[in-house]
Amino acid sequence: TTTATTTTTTTPLNAPRSIRNVIDNEIVQLKSELDLLLKFNENLLHFDSSIVKKAAKTKVEDFMKTLSTVIDNQSESGDKLCRESQMENLEAASKILSATADISRTLASTLSVGSMTSIQLANISMLVMKKEMSENTSSDWLAGDIKVTLPDQPSIAQDDSSVTVSFTSYHNLGYMMGVEDHIRSPVLSVNVIKKKNQKRSIPLTKPVEFLLHHKPFRKVRKRKCVYWDFQYSSWSQDGCYTLRKKSTSTTTACQCYHLTNFALSVEQEDVQTDTVMAEVTTVANKHSWDTSAYFSDEPSVTPGPEYLEEVMEEEEHEKHSTTVKSSNDFTFFIVSAPPKILKM
Repeated sequence: TTTATTTTTTTPLNAPRSIRNVIDNEIVQLKSELDLLLKFNENLLHFDSSIVKKAAKTKVEDFMKTLSTVIDNQSESGDKLCRESQMENLEAASKILSATADISRTLASTLSVGSMTSIQLANISMLVMKKEMSENTSSDWLAGDIKVTLPDQPSIAQDDSSVTVSFTSYHNLGYMMGVEDHIRSPVLSVNVIKKKNQKRSIPLTKPVEFLLHHKPFRKVRKRKCVYWDFQYSSWSQDGCYTLRKKSTSTTTACQCYHLTNFALSVEQEDVQTDTVMAEVTTVANKHSWDTSAYFSDEPSVTPGPEYLEEVMEEEEHEKHSTTVKSSNDFTFFIVSAPPKILKM
């Protein structure tokens, strides 16, 4: 007699849900509710559109409150996540940025030229505005520690010469997108609303400029203004430049010739390399010449490893200049010809 045993595995009711699934469900629910609002507005010709505008803003605001809580809860265990969970975070964050453009489009559809709608939460801020395009003017946004300027230009205008743009900042999203990069700023999303089949990244003849505030950096080799590349699911520098002259120890100014999602990435110093160099310098300084036994040709003096060259990235796009930074504190090495041994 053969007895068959069947084992059934069940998922505990209190098992944590995947953040990717949570984000997906929240986005689907919001889009469904916004679609119902817009259809309701279209079916009632004499309905007060300001009511739909306010209702849509409330829906988005509730969504962002939930979103912020989900991100914060995830960040509590961020340092303990395995590689698979980190990649899942990255995918969820990318979905959030993609949904931001769709949300902006929906809110923009409730606006008339000359109006705007804004949302201000602790970790998420958004502004959607519609205006007439003019020469030598720009769309500006200041929210907390972010300042953005997008000059008016034909590539962002609609057929009626109006400009519809949205600015969104996520202060707690950067850590989820730092698997390969050290993201040290809020994630900024700048979206221009034109037509449904527009490209994600709109090329600009006049660059967007933004200023990101951050804590003073320690052991940072280089700052990089980056944008999110949806195709490769990674941060890229293409078309973005750091404005050195407009940056300080606590702010970094960036300039990009395309839209849409930006952040500040940093290259950290290699602590191990610095330690080795320090040891080499120390040993070199301890070397002494035994004048009773060794003599050589006339020595020459050359700067030691503390004499560094610093590459400065200039404001003009695609232009770089190399400036040598001098210091009075560098160490000197004595370089000489091979020693000659004399019999004493």
